[in-house]
Amino acid sequence: MPHLRIAVIGAGAAGLYTSDLLMRCSVPLHVDLIDAAPTPLGLDLHYRSPRRTKSTVRVLGNVAVSVDKLRPLYDAVIVADFTHDFAAQFAVSTAVFGPSHRTDYRDVTDYLDEQSVPYTEWLEALDLPTGRSLADWRHTLKIARGVPVCV
Repeated sequence: MPHLRIAVIGAGAAGLYTSDLLMRCSVPLHVDLIDAAPTPLGLDLHYRSPRRTKSTVRVLGNVAVSVDKLRPLYDAVIVADFTHDFAAQFAVSTAVFGPSHRTDYRDVTDYLDEQSVPYTEWLEALDLPTGRSLADWRHTLKIARGVPVCV
């Protein structure tokens, strides 16, 4: 079974939580966590998950492309700008089980290169799932805002 390709737009608490939930799915997935900020997470959030999955997650920052341009590259595109747990869970379930919009089987980085769109790829930035809740991710990012980051 090929991996479903899912884009999660927004690397805030909701995007991290959504990506974490997706990594808990039993079907193999590849998730691109995409943000407009060059360092979307603000710090290295590299955790060791207790359970390994066949799914993968990659963080792409500094990406300024519309959702409409990304939609053909993915089976689902989730805009993670939620304020409630229910909204995040609902968006994940509808995106994963909804109809596929994927018509272009290139990797998003190939598309960005072809369009001369700059991006930053953070290799092994996240090791999901962590089992964190949305509140846990909010707390982590709140603490991270006070930590100076040098790139």
